Amino acid sequence: MGRMKIIRRIVIALLLTVTAAGCARPQASVFRLAPLAVSWVRGPTAPRVPVCSWLGIVVDNAIPARPQWGLSEADVVYEVPTEGMITRFLALFCGDGPDTVGPVRSLRLQFLDIAGDYSATVAHAGSSESALAAVEEHAGPVINEFWNAGPFRRDQHRHRPHNVFASVALLRRYVKDTSPLGTRPWTTTDLTPAATPMMIAIPYGRGYTSQFVFDPASGHYRRFTEGQRSVDALTGHQIEVAAVIVLYARWWQVYEGPVLTSRMALTGEGRITVFAAGRRFDGTWRRPDSSQRTVFADAEGRPIQLPPGRVWISVVPPERVVRVDYVGTEPRIR
Repeated sequence: MGRMKIIRRIVIALLLTVTAAGCARPQASVFRLAPLAVSWVRGPTAPRVPVCSWLGIVVDNAIPARPQWGLSEADVVYEVPTEGMITRFLALFCGDGPDTVGPVRSLRLQFLDIAGDYSATVAHAGSSESALAAVEEHAGPVINEFWNAGPFRRDQHRHRPHNVFASVALLRRYVKDTSPLGTRPWTTTDLTPAATPMMIAIPYGRGYTSQFVFDPASGHYRRFTEGQRSVDALTGHQIEVAAVIVLYARWWQVYEGPVLTSRMALTGEGRITVFAAGRRFDGTWRRPDSSQRTVFADAEGRPIQLPPGRVWISVVPPERVVRVDYVGTEPRIR
């Protein structure tokens, strides 16, 4: 009997050892703290995707949503008017990106049109009826938080609908085609910065005037909203870009059932104003139909050239007057 007890104790000890070893697997990593210290857990980091497999995220710009997270890390940002001339952003990431981007908002047709220029997958939270119908007709690949909440999270300490955030790395796990796709509609070259500061004011709805101040020392344009510095909550730094393009396109509103939504005419052709290296020049954009990509050209019809770095594109109705001042280096706070 004593011998059997000893054997039984040895077997139990071995089982406990195996169980403990199984529980000691590495723990999942944790995201950088999100707004109001809400965190979420992810698995191992996704492998690096090929450069310029474009991913777009629709980012909120409603006043209660500010400041945004991760916007300064995007390679290209489109600022686009929606209902009531309230703007939203389409933040386009060429490759890697931050763990926290947002707040993420709903899709409109104009974002699908823009994404088509880059063959981008678009991440969003909900959509207008027209955008939903276009997606169902294969207008472009999307990752909708309403359909697949996996790469998104909601911060319960923030008011809806300004509380959805996403991770670029997690979103990329849901991108079906990760091969290099889409080029920028401009060429890149080194440009010598001008010595004179300039301030650009781009009017949208009240409370949504977008401003850029050119800094000759850095060669970059620093962004402001209504005279207040646009600071990325993720980095704590003011948003800076290497170039600003103002793209003029018709904007209108329409009811889809009882819901008011917005549209923009982003096929056809129109004019652009380019700000790069402290200089301004005019040009044109042209996109014959949605199956083709937009071409940006200067006044002589040549592809526009921009300095290396991040680019901001403000889509503006043609009747809006963009103001440029060469006096002072800071916009006035209203």
